[in-house]
Amino acid sequence: MENELLQFEVNFLKGRVAEGKRTECSLKKTINKLKFSKEVKAKAGESVISNEERAQLQRSHEDLVLLLRRLRKSPLWPLLRLRPAFRELEKRYLD
Repeated sequence: MENELLQFEVNFLKGRVAEGKRTECSLKKTINKLKFSKEVKAKAGESVISNEERAQLQRSHEDLVLLLRRLRKSPLWPLLRLRPAFRELEKRYLD
């Protein structure tokens, strides 16, 4: 009886592993198709991102610049400048 239960459990787990591998393979195929689709669009001269996405990116950029300018006026700015990441942001967006 125990052997049958163990065999059933082993078969069940093997099935779940196989199902996970099939799902993983399916996801990889989908990702490859999307990458190929974006490459084809880029080669054809079409925009890879939509106008809405471009507008969202532009607004995000403007928000980041606004926040950095406000931080620059704050008394904490000299301390923030000690961090390389903030110096990089300042160089990239404010200069």
